Parts: sequence; structure tokens; C-alpha cells
Amino acid sequence: MALVSDQVMTYANYGSILDERNPYSFSPIYNQNSTYTFGGKYYALYMYFYGTIVEEGKIDQGTVNAFLLPYFKGRKLKQVQIYLELLAGVNVQPGYAGKIYAISAHVDPEKTWWGNVADKLSTRVIGTTPAPPSSDNLTRQMIPVWTSGDDFAVAEKVINNGVVIRADIGYPVEINKITRVINPGIYINWESVKPIVKNPAPGYIDPKAGGALTWEMDWDHTDVFGELEQKYAIVQIRPNASSEATETRTETSEHKHTIAPNTLTAGFEWRVQVETRDGEISDWTEWQSVVIVDVMSTPECVSPINQIVEGGGSQIFRWRHVISTGTVQTGYKLQYSLDRTSWTDIASGSGSADSASVDTAQLPSGRLYWRVQTANADGVYGNWSDPALLVLRAALRVSAVTATGNTLPLVSWTTIGQYGYEVMIDDKTSGVHYGTVRSYQWQDVLADGQHAVKVRVTNEFGLTSEWATLAYSVTNAPTIDAPALVASVDNVVDIRLDWGAIDADFAIVYRDGEELTRTTLPGTMVDHTATGAHTYKVRCVLGDGNYVDSNEATASVTIRDAVIAIDGAWRWRRLAYGINGDLPTREMSTRPVYALQNYSGRVLPVAEMSIFVSRSHTLSHTLLTKAEADTILSMIGQIVVYKYTETMIRGLLSNVTATRDGFGEYALTLTVTEVDE
Repeated sequence: MALVSDQVMTYANYGSILDERNPYSFSPIYNQNSTYTFGGKYYALYMYFYGTIVEEGKIDQGTVNAFLLPYFKGRKLKQVQIYLELLAGVNVQPGYAGKIYAISAHVDPEKTWWGNVADKLSTRVIGTTPAPPSSDNLTRQMIPVWTSGDDFAVAEKVINNGVVIRADIGYPVEINKITRVINPGIYINWESVKPIVKNPAPGYIDPKAGGALTWEMDWDHTDVFGELEQKYAIVQIRPNASSEATETRTETSEHKHTIAPNTLTAGFEWRVQVETRDGEISDWTEWQSVVIVDVMSTPECVSPINQIVEGGGSQIFRWRHVISTGTVQTGYKLQYSLDRTSWTDIASGSGSADSASVDTAQLPSGRLYWRVQTANADGVYGNWSDPALLVLRAALRVSAVTATGNTLPLVSWTTIGQYGYEVMIDDKTSGVHYGTVRSYQWQDVLADGQHAVKVRVTNEFGLTSEWATLAYSVTNAPTIDAPALVASVDNVVDIRLDWGAIDADFAIVYRDGEELTRTTLPGTMVDHTATGAHTYKVRCVLGDGNYVDSNEATASVTIRDAVIAIDGAWRWRRLAYGINGDLPTREMSTRPVYALQNYSGRVLPVAEMSIFVSRSHTLSHTLLTKAEADTILSMIGQIVVYKYTETMIRGLLSNVTATRDGFGEYALTLTVTEVDE
């Protein structure tokens, strides 16, 4: 049953007459028995409540602090009323009515001039005072300014800050047109509040260090002034459910019961009940188990989860220490994995921190998982959390670059998440290759001496790693003598190379300093693309990677009439004549590769340019027989080589136009579009 007070009154020991015409003047009144005067737009009465308490008709001569807070703290308010005894002015009957306003902020009673109060008045009128009929007979009024169900902030403002009463007396103003107030006061009805106990803890206590059983107190906050305080705590402790409980009742406002060090030999159960100053008693909590050996934790990942994380810096990993005893974490470990099977440590530490900063340079780019493990109060690590997914968007790292094979090295490296790679030795590159293979067989034979080997890789985001480098040394020690190279004209339009039978795995043929081809034929080859003068050299590579170079040999081939052949077949067809008795004509056309795009709001298209070009040749010749013409026509759609004088064209024979004249001759126009090898 709630404790109820019919009424509680405190007098207004402070008051001030506020002159609105002169906002910086006021007349403080300190005697509660004095008469307060106020008048309309030009005068107002400031009332500030504190002092003597009258409770249920009994006068308590002890004083309370100026805010009434201790008395009403933790009590549910039902109604707030202002008590006034009113008299009309001597020369005016009746007096004037007033309007009551709550003050929204604290005002120093020593500084209550109008300029310091006016901006703190609430806009809402919370009550009115009637006009007293005469200056002889008191009009006693109990004026409600707040009732349960209204905005509780009004009650708090009135109790904490006071009120101002103002009258509207119109014009002209006569100084004696006033209303007098005698013995003003405030009456407050309230009832007590039942406490609620929640969150009893902990579930573990270190028997050596001792600890405390703790709880929180709550209540229905509706219309309760201030905070409800605990006066007594009643704690019951028992070894187990079948044992008797011992009870301790302590007068304390602290929400805890202390367990001294070295007093526990086993776990126990406990519950708590609290009592307020008004005798309101909470329900018992449920029995809580306390152990002296902590249980295992199973933490939860908090962030990042299913997130894209940018590399190149630090990432904060957060988790939640979950343990049934409610004890504080004493350590943590973090790991990552690519497959949720094999895990790698990335961070660890001691203490209760539930987050750790990790340098993303430790982590592989792409999809990966992370998990956390925490230690309980005994320092024992529990279960790993469930894995959480993240995607790290960062350039990969390349490590452990190796090269074996002497002059033809096999370059290998280590990385995770590779989608493509590029290998460079000195200033020559392999080009970009795509795939997950982490090795590359270098194609060029390296000379004696030091070489710089570099590797970089790309990932699924198209981000490229820094170059990883290796200093690589080559020592060429051939075990055979250098071959003798001879170059000669072959079949009028080709150059033949001979260097004899050498016990080598293969030979690299160089023309004018550039690699022309590689061959495993025993000591001979024909250069079908030669035109003009060329200088050759042959490098014979042995099975152990060592090599030996031939001498340089020079040959020259001049092609009087144009010839054409399918690339690789090398059956040359002579094209000696032009059209209509003229010399053969050759036209070259080069154009960029582009696309014209039309966009809204633009009349003309926009050219989207590429880095590529298209180069085609138009060749005009006459053939004397149908068989010769058919031979050329059969080459359409194939890669051909066309040579004349000292020029060579290699490309796709994309079109042939044939015209037969009255003499049975065929005029051909060939279109060859150049292609790379």
C-alpha cells in the first residue's frame, strides 16, 4: 500500500516586487509574513519556495534546502497548488486578477530584477488569481498549477525555480491599483513509490580477492520527482537450493553487498530485496548462482561483419565478451582465415578492451574471415567466436621471389589472392598474364652478370602490388665450341642460314639484333620474311641452360617482282604485272580505331578513341591465267606475307576483287590488313 500525504506545504520565504518599467530595479522581501504587492503590466510578484515543512497538518520546524529536493525526491507527485491570501489595494476595490507563470530556469533570489526574470518565464499560464473584493477582507485561494496527467515538467519548474504572478490592469496606471498577497505557500500532494531491483550480478567472484554482489534499482518514473533512493538492502545467501539462507539487512544507499577476501570456499546462491525511506519494499530477485571458478566465454564478433574494408591503414576489430557469469574479459586473441579451416594469428592482448587496431598490411586482399577468443576472470581462454566475413580491398603483397635455371630462369613468388601477374628482368617485361599460377618461365636467355628480377601481381579489384625485387646472378659456361654461321640467298626471295649440327636443345636466331625465331632443327633454317640486307646471329642453348653464340653473318635479298604466300606454307606466287599495262600500284591506309557515341543534349556525336590503329594495303596486279588468279583467290581469309623490293607486309588477306578483260587476263585488287604476330 503506498504511503500517501494529503498535503505538504512550504512557505515562500523569498519574494520580490519586480518593476517592469525599470527592468533593473526590484525590492526583495525576506519575511514570509510580509505583504507582497503586485500589479499588472508594470509590476509582478516573484515567489521562490523553500523553508518550513507542514506535513499532514503537523509543523516540522526543521528547514529544508532551498529547492525542496530532499523532501520530494523519489516521490510520485499527485498535485501542486499555490496558496494565497489576497487583499485589494487601499484605494481600489476590487483589486486585480493575476496570471501565474512557471519559471523555466533557476534565478538567483538576490538578482530577481525584471530583466533577469522576463526571459525565463514559461509561455504557458498555469493558473490565475482572482481579484480580491476589498482591502479589509482576506480572500483565501488554493490555486492548482499542476495535476497528475499534465506535463510533469511544469511541476518540476515550479518546485525548482518558483513562479511569477502578473496582472493586466490596463491604462492609465495608478500606483495604488495593486493587489496584496499575505502568507503565500505551496501545497504538494504525493505518494510513495515501489522500487524494482534488476540486473543482480556477478556470477563469479575470485575467492582470493573477494568482491561484491551488485544490483540496480529502478521504478515507474511517471511523475516521480528526482531519483528514488534505497535506504535498506536485505541480502539472503545460501549454499544451494536445499539449504537454509542467512539474511543480512544493511542501512545503505549503495547497491552492493561486499564479500571479503579469502572467505569463500565454494559457490553459493543469493538474492536481494531493497526498501525505501517510505517503507516501500521491492520484490525479491530470483536466486542468483555465484561460482568461484569462472566458466568459459564464447565471444561474438561485432565489426567488421560483411563489410568491404579499404587497405592501406589500420582497421578496428570489435567484439563482445559473452560469459554467463558476467565477469570481465582479461585477454583476447584474433585470427584470420581464407577458408575457415587454416587460421593465422593477427593480434592479441590482455585486459578488458573489446577492440583492437590491426594493420591491414598483415591481411591478404579479398574475401577473408576473422574470429576472436577471450579469456575469463581466471585468465582461461574460452571458445572461439563464429567466423565473420570481410572483404579487404587492397593491393596484394609479393614475397619470397626466387629464380632458378641460370640463363633461362624459372621465376617463382609467394602471394595470396592473385588474379594476374607481370615479371620483369632488367628492362624487359613478360607482359601481364592472368591466372593464379605463381611462377613464370623466362623466355629470353640472360647474359653473364647481374640482373634485376621484379614481380608484381594484381587482384580481383584490379589493384596492383608494389614490385618485389630479386638480385639474380647468371654465369654462362658453355661446354661446346661456337658454331660457324653461313647466310645465303635461297629461292631468290629468301635467306638461308646454316650453322652445322650442334648438340643443343634449341637455337635462337637473331636478325639485326632482334630475336627472329627459335628452332630445334639441326643447324639450319630459312628466313622467309627477309627483304633487303640483314645481319644474323645464332645462339645455341644447351640442356643445362648455358649457351654459345655463332659468328655474325650478313646476306641481302632484293625482290624484283612482288611475291605472296600463305604464312607458314611459303609457296611463293609471283605478281609481276600491274593493271592495264601499268606498273603495280600499292596504297596504304592507316586509321584510328574509334566509336562515335550520341549523347542526350548534343547534336553531334562524341568520338571515343582507343589506343589501337588499323592499317591496310591495297595492291593492284594482273595475272595472265585463271589458274594463277584462282591461286590468289584461295588465300582469302588467311594470313599472308607479301614482299616486294625491300618491303614486307604481313596481314590478313581480307578482300580480293578480280576482273577478267577481253584478252583473258585477270586484274586483281588485293586488300591486306596488317596484324601482329
